[in-house]
Amino acid sequence: MALRNRIISKTVDLRNKCCPSPVVEMKLAFIGMKSGEILEIIIDSDVQVPLFSKFCQKSKVEFECIEIEQNKVWKFLIKKP
Repeated sequence: MALRNRIISKTVDLRNKCCPSPVVEMKLAFIGMKSGEILEIIIDSDVQVPLFSKFCQKSKVEFECIEIEQNKVWKFLIKKP
């Protein structure tokens, strides 16, 4: 099942945040979440899209990136391992 069809457990809006703050805040958001829950991260920097993708791939977590506004806003859905 696609992550976009799952219930979001927690949302963290990281628009207007500069690196490395978004990745740090994402890690902190996982604290207290249970395995299998879905974290939604909202970002507005095209520079952060590949960084989040690489981080998720390296961490071997299931994730999905969805472009909400063309070249402006994205959301990452990340399943806590």
